[in-house]
Order: sequence, then C-alpha cells, then structure tokens
Amino acid sequence: MGTARWLPLPVRRSIVVAILDVGAVTDLAQPVLGGFLDLSGYSEDARFGRHLALTQAIYYRSLTRVFDRYRVFVGGSLESGNTWENERDISLDSLLWGGSVFVAAESPLGALYFGYGRAEAGEDSLYLFV
Repeated sequence: MGTARWLPLPVRRSIVVAILDVGAVTDLAQPVLGGFLDLSGYSEDARFGRHLALTQAIYYRSLTRVFDRYRVFVGGSLESGNTWENERDISLDSLLWGGSVFVAAESPLGALYFGYGRAEAGEDSLYLFV
C-alpha cells in the first residue's frame, strides 16, 4: 500500500491534514475501510477488497485548555474512497463519501475523542475513543 500521511499545515491554533492512501494486495489480507476518519459514517471495516483508495482532509483547532494543562480541540473531516475486489471496477463514479465532526481532548489517560460521522445513503455513526 502506498501512503502519503500526515502532511500537517499549522495555521495559528488550527491544523489541516491531507492524507492519500492507495494500493493493492496480492495475499489473503485485504485492506478495509469504515469507521472514524476512514469513511466516517460507515461502520468499522464495512468496506473491504483487494484494491483501496482513500483521501482525507482533516481540520482541527485548539479551543482552550482545561486545568491549564489539557488542550481541547474541535474538528471535522471530509473523506472519499472505496475498496474494490477487481481492478476493472475502479472508477471515480464508484468513490464513496463520508465526513465527521468531533471534539477531542488531552487527558491523563491519553487522547479522548467524541464524534459523529455521516456517509452516503444516510449511513451514520457515533464515536467515542479513550
């Protein structure tokens, strides 16, 4: 799989991230998509196939600090991609779209995320990560 990941563009208290992930596999392991920031709105690993393409644009902004120590962020994403079993099925018309809005915070336990994702055809999901 070829991946260009985390190209952060900091602008004051904001970060914009662009990610491109494309590839194909020849063994039994198949790439999967679905879940938070991987076609948000679709359930985890809902899409699978031998070929994968995914683009993501993620924006988040630091809002404040809690107890003068832990930062709180708000953000959103727009994602487009799909998986295909056969290379001949790959086309721009077959791309799926998803997006999310989220709140994140630093904590003594690590990063906390709460978000909502929406995808084509009304697919949606809530996310909570600790």
